[in-house]
Amino acid sequence: MYKKVLLLGLVLIFVFSLIVMVSAEESQDQAKEGHPLYEDKEVLNYLFWTVDEKLQKDVASLQKSLQLSHEQMALLKNWGLKERLAVTEEQYNQDLTSQAYNTNVQKIFQRRNLNLKERLDDKFQPFEDWIETWWEEEKEYRKEWLEERSTTSHTQSGTNEAGTQADAEYANGIYATQYYPNESGAYEVALPDKYLKFANLGWTNEIPPEYRATYSDPPYVVDISNRHTDRQVNGVPVDEVGPWNTDDNYWNSADGDNPRRMFTDLRLREPEAYAAYYNNYNDGKDQFDRNVSNPAGIDLTPHVASDLGLGLYENAWVDVRYVNMP
Repeated sequence: MYKKVLLLGLVLIFVFSLIVMVSAEESQDQAKEGHPLYEDKEVLNYLFWTVDEKLQKDVASLQKSLQLSHEQMALLKNWGLKERLAVTEEQYNQDLTSQAYNTNVQKIFQRRNLNLKERLDDKFQPFEDWIETWWEEEKEYRKEWLEERSTTSHTQSGTNEAGTQADAEYANGIYATQYYPNESGAYEVALPDKYLKFANLGWTNEIPPEYRATYSDPPYVVDISNRHTDRQVNGVPVDEVGPWNTDDNYWNSADGDNPRRMFTDLRLREPEAYAAYYNNYNDGKDQFDRNVSNPAGIDLTPHVASDLGLGLYENAWVDVRYVNMP
């Protein structure tokens, strides 16, 4: 009888301990909601690989505040590049379902966090706290910064003859990443409108009949300027689609001649990827239900990026002029 009571007591203690552990894990997960390290964001790539005066100061502040060594800073920057390349590889895998893609990307960030926790050791918790605080400040700063920067864009569009909102000829402050084109050495960019690519490449049959007249006057090109480096490129063909969506012609108004095909509740000039990344728009996903891990609204080939004063794999906030777009 005594043994049975003892065994029952041990079972109850085990069950209680398990409940406490699960509750603690749930509380920890809830506490990390909104933390960019745990929301499948390329936060280190954004921080370390974006050519931006404010972010460069943030990197210096991180090192000084946490007294991180040069080796530890190199570790963080290296992971910033690794996460970008690993996510890009998953994006290019067209055989993946959105669920499989999201699972694979989640594992990338889990490996990153585990490695950083091991390598940073007692610096990891302060680093985790610093990133959380910095991210909230960065989101607020970037919102105000972009609103101020886009003032010029607003003065360059208004209403058309029909009285509806005119399309945007310019968009200031579009986040640009880099990609390798299908044709090595190609000088091109990607925008999230697949019909621009199809028209430029002569793939007319890939454009639905109701859109063929609209996209019948290629080539479609853009002018891009990088204020940080004071460099500009003109007449770059839109020969690829992306970086995330394929039907987000965000430079077209919702009620214009060529209406924005998706995400019409967003502001003119606001890429869906930007809204998903910063504001959890569309549950933080693109049109294919993939988790958006960076806010890019334009993709540059390395040659275009180089002419804009960017190094290989570097990102930047750029101004874009949509030349004679549909």
